Amino acid sequence: MANFLLIIFVYGCFSLLLASATKCERNHVKCRDGIQCVFHGFLCDGLNNCDDQSDEDEDFCKANICQDGYVKCQDNLQCVRAIALCDGYHSCRDNSDEDQDFCRATKCKEPYEKCKDGLQCVHYAFKCDGDYDCRDQSDEDEDAC
Repeated sequence: MANFLLIIFVYGCFSLLLASATKCERNHVKCRDGIQCVFHGFLCDGLNNCDDQSDEDEDFCKANICQDGYVKCQDNLQCVRAIALCDGYHSCRDNSDEDQDFCRATKCKEPYEKCKDGLQCVHYAFKCDGDYDCRDQSDEDEDAC
């Protein structure tokens, strides 16, 4: 019986070491437990994805560095896609990605262009396509088309 328990103990320790030594898949990060991996987009999104709930821990979120193509929200907790800034949809839980002063000061990244009111970036392909994509409807202005 003692040998059986020893085997179980060694197997458990080995499994734990093996799991913590493995790397996460692309676009995934390890939870604080060092075992579980979650998609980086799920970090600090208000939902617990890590079994240890570390993906919503404020210190963990602040220490997290956004991956390429992502930026931190004003609260320094959540990372959102850079192209989601000033697009008319709230991506940040703190709504900072749609703040009017922030959006007026933010330049659109290509292939996005500012709407006339300066608050929103829309893809250039949506300009003059018959659908209003800008909240101010400037993407369908006769002068712009």
